[in-house]
Amino acid sequence: MPVGAAAPRVGSAGALAPGAGVDGPGAGAEPAAISGGGASWQDHGKLAVEEGAHVYGVDTPIPDSEPGVHLYGIGRDGSTVTVVMWGQMGHLTDAPVPAFRKPTTTAVNRLAP
Repeated sequence: MPVGAAAPRVGSAGALAPGAGVDGPGAGAEPAAISGGGASWQDHGKLAVEEGAHVYGVDTPIPDSEPGVHLYGIGRDGSTVTVVMWGQMGHLTDAPVPAFRKPTTTAVNRLAP
């Protein structure tokens, strides 16, 4: 999605596809399905930096496992794009969004067009 494009505020990916995100030994073989897994996301807004940046949060609850939360900061300066990622066990409510905005802004400011 382009940096300046409008996005819905909250979304859901529904159930994960069988083998989604599987790498390592046995990659290429038919991976096992993650039954009942899913993902949801939240748009944490734009950052006023260079040609723009945006922060998104992704929540991945998987049954019989710990939930995961990740933040993604995506920004650009000219034709150069950067992605800043952070993650831990937890939910979107556990994500340190205000603290994450600063390193995303710093990373985009350091880009050379």
